[in-house]
Amino acid sequence: MHAKELGFTAEQRVHVIHTTNHSKKHIMKNETEWQPQIAEQNAADALANARATLIRALHELDSYIEKFDAADSPARKADALNWTLNYLATGIAPNLRLDLIANAQAQFTRLAK
Repeated sequence: MHAKELGFTAEQRVHVIHTTNHSKKHIMKNETEWQPQIAEQNAADALANARATLIRALHELDSYIEKFDAADSPARKADALNWTLNYLATGIAPNLRLDLIANAQAQFTRLAK
């Protein structure tokens, strides 16, 4: 075994480990400290996802409006409206990830007790 590893003696390495572990005691958190932080982050992520989904939906809706405006016949206008209805009915809600928001709400409900 080498007397020095990475330029430090065994005594110096032990001292560094002890010092590092000692300062981590102040950083480590108990369950009541980290659970609210996790709930807060989960809620923020879920809300950000819902917001991003709605922004994408607005852009998609704009493209359907353009198709409707560009349609040159009542049949094409009806098609554009049909595509819009389909998108609004099936394309937004699944991507909102309401389950993530509900889970975050449940986390806060548990923390409130």
